[in-house]
Amino acid sequence: LAYRLSGTDLFKRGFFSFKGGNRRKIIIAVIFPFLLLVNPSYYSYIMFSAVFSASAFLTTYLLFRFNTVFLSFVESLFFFLIYYRLIGFSSALSSENSFYSYITAFYFIMLVLSYFLISVFYYRGNRITPEEREKGLSSSDFKKEYLFMILFFSLFSAAVFVFLPDGSRTLDFILNFSNEKVIAEGGGSGVEDEDGSLKGVPSDRWGNRSRRGGSGNKQYAVMVVASKMGELYSAWDYLGSFDSSKGFMFSVNEPLNSLRNERFIENWINPDFPYDSGRDITGTFYLSAIPERCVPYLPFMIEPTVYDPSISPFSYSYSSTSFISVYNADSVPDGRELSENEKNEFSEYLYSEIDIKYRDVFKTYIDSLKLDGLPPGKRIKKILKGFQNHQYEIGYDENTSVEKLSKFLSGDLTGDCTEFSNTAALLGRIAGIPSRVVRGYLASENLQTPSHTRGIIELQKNIEALKNYPPEELLLVTTAHKHAWTQFYLPDYGWIDFETTGFAIPPAGMNMNDAQVVVPIIRTVERNEKKNYVKGFIVVIKLLAVSAFLFIVILYLYKFLKLLYLSKGRYKSDRDYAVKRYKYILLKHFLSGYPVKKKHMTPVEYSIAASVKDLSGKRDEEFRKFSDLYTEILYRENFAEGEFVKLLDSYNISLRSLHNEFRKTGLREKAASLLSLRGIFY
Repeated sequence: LAYRLSGTDLFKRGFFSFKGGNRRKIIIAVIFPFLLLVNPSYYSYIMFSAVFSASAFLTTYLLFRFNTVFLSFVESLFFFLIYYRLIGFSSALSSENSFYSYITAFYFIMLVLSYFLISVFYYRGNRITPEEREKGLSSSDFKKEYLFMILFFSLFSAAVFVFLPDGSRTLDFILNFSNEKVIAEGGGSGVEDEDGSLKGVPSDRWGNRSRRGGSGNKQYAVMVVASKMGELYSAWDYLGSFDSSKGFMFSVNEPLNSLRNERFIENWINPDFPYDSGRDITGTFYLSAIPERCVPYLPFMIEPTVYDPSISPFSYSYSSTSFISVYNADSVPDGRELSENEKNEFSEYLYSEIDIKYRDVFKTYIDSLKLDGLPPGKRIKKILKGFQNHQYEIGYDENTSVEKLSKFLSGDLTGDCTEFSNTAALLGRIAGIPSRVVRGYLASENLQTPSHTRGIIELQKNIEALKNYPPEELLLVTTAHKHAWTQFYLPDYGWIDFETTGFAIPPAGMNMNDAQVVVPIIRTVERNEKKNYVKGFIVVIKLLAVSAFLFIVILYLYKFLKLLYLSKGRYKSDRDYAVKRYKYILLKHFLSGYPVKKKHMTPVEYSIAASVKDLSGKRDEEFRKFSDLYTEILYRENFAEGEFVKLLDSYNISLRSLHNEFRKTGLREKAASLLSLRGIFY
């Protein structure tokens, strides 16, 4: 766009002075990025992208408008920055679907093609004209800049792939060029240990075990969490909407719910900086067997998920930084009541319209807690302590209906974390405290048995990413640790996680956390560092080969579409029709091996000069006649009534004759016409 508009002075004429095609080009270039602003979570990325794009546009415009030589260095820099970002992005695909690998490969190819085209445009646009040459001007400087752009790009590619072998390996996988051998390497024997509490399953037979809720007396590894915190409530999703019968439901309007499956191009940063009291910033690393993201509340920054199949099933890894509240049920501050503005802001989290069949159950229970006159913090503590006569059972139930919650309060007083968390949230709303249910995984050192610790040791032996952390900072999370808890909102303190089962009667009988721990036997990819050193060049060669192939395909596609466009269309009695058909005949001549018509030649002059290449005397004669008719149509001003139409009829007859002559050509000339790309940009 900048190249095409460089022939127009943007600054003097202004945006709205553009007419027709130029205005449409600018509107299309501007409007599409702004459509992305409908998603506020992308705001910072869009602003960065807009500034970057505007700078690149201005640089390119000035480069071609004023032939500003030094800007070619800046122009190259833009491409190198994009190239560098793509190298990083190629390792940040949180998907098992190879479709996204092809998208990244497509980005690389488009980058190479666009860099090539901008270089060609720059070189062509700065070629010295005969008039300039007479004045003593030289084009050598421009040629040096052009060569510099190509040379610097090549050196940059070499530096990335030679000195950053990890980038080489990542790109090798993303482009699906890897043929490396997979071997088993440590991680246990795949059979039960002596005490029967730890079992290894080969990673290629792991399947979807991490998504199970546990089976029988087994708990399967889901993720390994590295953190200095001894307890992390890692949120999967937030249930803030409430139905009078169905209970708590997924909050469609909660921005944090999109984090689970969001694909980030770069680090996600929370646009709403928390000013809550009592929060500590904590960094956490996750190595997971599931692609969905789980992060503690309140997330501040999340790095893109890296997908590495060489350590399957723990193929997904990401880091996050969160502001975690220091308060719990024992230390919760009293807080203050909500202001009217806050009540309106958190109205969704205060809504508690219960089905009439169950209202009395909840009203009676909340009255028995005697919450009147207590500050919010003490009301929360009383609600949680009210469960001290309830029996906690290990498990996880998706049923959160109001009917089930009412039975939990007034029936057998038995339930798992689902009943406790949903009931506490509903009671909180009735008591005037904004509440919601959070689902995810609880990573806690209190849940680490000797079997979990041994599982961590086995995994750490074979996973390089885990070797960066001391064993005491690693927590093994299994299917037994899937959990639900409640978040209450306190003004000035924000949303705080509360363990709703903390005051309940501990589980009786079999505890799933004591079940046999099953971890995958990691199979790693055998890699040779010397091989990695040169593999990057192979990837670059393959990438450039694919780019060259696609570029040639595009050229042939353009050629056939251009021929089709020039040869088709209704007969019109105007000069534009004649021009279109003349261009078609010219292109057919070029493709057949005739010299390209120089711009200073008239149609008649070219028909005479091209006759030396003619293989058929009749075609030579017909082409001269066709050129004479075309010249008369194009330049003659005055016609008697009906004379112009007759002239066009003769022109069409001559056109059909030339068509017939082209059909009579031999196989060699037809093959040359089919394969040639001469003159397609004429």
